[in-house]
Amino acid sequence: MTNKKRKKKTAIVKLIISYEGRKEKGYAMGTGWLIKPDLMVTAGHNVFNWDGYGKAKEIKCFIGYQGSDSVTLPSVQFRLAKTIVTTAEWMQSRENRHRDVAFIKVDRPFDGDLRLFSYKSTPVTGHFMLGVVGYPGDKTMDTEAGEENGAEMYEMFAGQKYSLDEPGTRLSMLEYYISTFGGEFLSLSFKS
Repeated sequence: MTNKKRKKKTAIVKLIISYEGRKEKGYAMGTGWLIKPDLMVTAGHNVFNWDGYGKAKEIKCFIGYQGSDSVTLPSVQFRLAKTIVTTAEWMQSRENRHRDVAFIKVDRPFDGDLRLFSYKSTPVTGHFMLGVVGYPGDKTMDTEAGEENGAEMYEMFAGQKYSLDEPGTRLSMLEYYISTFGGEFLSLSFKS
């Protein structure tokens, strides 16, 4: 009998978002990261849009998404957002980028052995691996319905030194030079 290591499922979630103020057909897309089987963190701009669309009215959440043709596969899990919260500061002004964060609780937990994400405070200075992971809108995939933007998960990592105390570092936010497009989410992995 062999001792096989069971591979954990990704905890990166494809978001398909409908907004209260959007009159024309269509949706926005984004990425969330599970911190519990039924709770994820995402960007505040995914749940409240400052470009005239307002609050999200429905968010479809998928693990294992690889284009609309994949949604019926057993490897893909689908959930609906049940509770959506963001910060009061983000709701007050789009200039409050340091508060552009939200949490989404889904209608039931995702199943399986999930690789959940955890939070740690960012040290003032250091070196880390910066990862941009998610479903970017500039990547396309051919599906039965036609070409679909943001259908495939994409990731890119790069090492970077930083200092949040450096003059000109606005709001203690990190600046980086790595390929990023709308729909992706940022990850930090610190080296010891």
